[in-house]
Amino acid sequence: MTGSLGEQERRRAAVLYCGPECAITGLAALRPLGIKSMRSASEHDDIHVLIPVERRRLSSGFVVVERTIRMPRVITLAGLPFAPPARAIVDAAHRCVKRSDVFALVTEGVARGLVDIAALDHELACGSRRGTRMLREAIEHAGQGAWSGSEAQLRSGLLRSSLPEPTWNVALHTACGDLLAIVDGYYDDVALALEVDSREHHSIGNDWEHTLNRSAMLTAHGVVVMHFTPARIWRDMDSIITEIRSARGRLIGRPLPALVSTKSAVPGSWVSLKKGDVEQRAHS
Repeated sequence: MTGSLGEQERRRAAVLYCGPECAITGLAALRPLGIKSMRSASEHDDIHVLIPVERRRLSSGFVVVERTIRMPRVITLAGLPFAPPARAIVDAAHRCVKRSDVFALVTEGVARGLVDIAALDHELACGSRRGTRMLREAIEHAGQGAWSGSEAQLRSGLLRSSLPEPTWNVALHTACGDLLAIVDGYYDDVALALEVDSREHHSIGNDWEHTLNRSAMLTAHGVVVMHFTPARIWRDMDSIITEIRSARGRLIGRPLPALVSTKSAVPGSWVSLKKGDVEQRAHS
């Protein structure tokens, strides 16, 4: 053909090259499922393909071939064989060099409902544990309710400090049962909310206005809200810890608002409030 290959054409070419019984894995298998964590990945990235160990095929061009004794049960999408999400996430994480990328892959996969913690633990247990420290840490954070890489990093910083750990992804309701908001982190003992203001979820369309309105509503009901950007979380965690400690110190002993807090099954950045109801955002 003339011109450059699209990603689907590259995946199809990789499968044709690797032959039968292969499976696309890693980022090439995750992007069709809606994973957006690795924004730096372009259509020119490698296509990672698993083949049975007894097969002989060398990596070539954009096709990275991995021989394995643990071929997964494939999932067929658009006529192409893919590894299941848990295997694809683990394989992708093994090729990541940045802690932030590993956190983002795992937490987004869990938050989107593509995979659960048990499946990731099983996949990790079945393979080699060499070089899996960041992956195991990311799975632990996701298991405790961190639904983005930045939330996982914030939780990691708090765990290293002397501060108590907040509850993650908390739905706050009035005494009458009306939902106020779902906040990223919440200290119930002082009614302090921690919000990770991801540009992806909070600055598109009306989402920024919604974020401001939600903060105003929480403040009106007695909740103190602290906002942190992902960039600052990854670069300036020590200052964030100091600010949270100072805020907690000022709030201890004050009268608490009459709110009910519960763990949420939906990431707060995926929902919007409309006339007091929760309207889940559509995701492709």
